[in-house]
Amino acid sequence: MYNYFADYYGTNEADNIASKAYDLQYASLSVNNLKKSLRDLKDASADLQEIRYVCRLVRTKISKHVNKPQNKDQEMELKNNF
Repeated sequence: MYNYFADYYGTNEADNIASKAYDLQYASLSVNNLKKSLRDLKDASADLQEIRYVCRLVRTKISKHVNKPQNKDQEMELKNNF
């Protein structure tokens, strides 16, 4: 049973090895550069695993920027807006 799924769907070891290679290649890029790389990968019909990795990296970098805590007092902001 294990061999069937390993042959047709792969294992995590292969993903980890490829992931480490992609880490070295894409870790230092900004979000805009990652988006350009992703566009180029899609245009070139590159490896699906690499496209997924770059997509996931873009989403995590964007979510880190969005979820930064605000130092504003919410009560004061509501008073000013009403």
